[in-house]
Amino acid sequence: MNNFKAIWFCLFVLIVFYIYGAAMLDGFQAYPLYYIAGKSDKWIEYKNMANRLALPIAAPSILWTLICIPLIWLRPPAVPKITVWLSIILIWASEIITTKMAWPIHGQLAISYSDTLVDKLLFIDRWYRKVPQTINLFLVLYMLFCVTKKSFSVENAS
Repeated sequence: MNNFKAIWFCLFVLIVFYIYGAAMLDGFQAYPLYYIAGKSDKWIEYKNMANRLALPIAAPSILWTLICIPLIWLRPPAVPKITVWLSIILIWASEIITTKMAWPIHGQLAISYSDTLVDKLLFIDRWYRKVPQTINLFLVLYMLFCVTKKSFSVENAS
């Protein structure tokens, strides 16, 4: 059972880092490029392709919650339960903001380009999505620290 818990925790850490990295790439590279691509007569084609390419980024987001919730019971003993609960809350905050605020803007942008919509998307992404994601990343780093600290203390005891 301990190996299963260790693998589950590692999978959680991997998913968090993947989603955080993908979200950073999307927010700091892809979205600003909308200003350039939006001026093109190929905007709708570009946006539809960008939406299809976003699937590998968005799909693991569903796994995020599904992997985090069992951590309440499967977390390493060194990881405080409250950190897992906080992580779940931050994940949900990011996901709710994404579905309620960002997706509707993407839907509007898929119909026609607007600098105002891109400005709004960037603001929502940087302040309402990135903040909980960044806090969650540091929370996961703290979880890793707890596990590592415990591991080193066991190693030094022998």
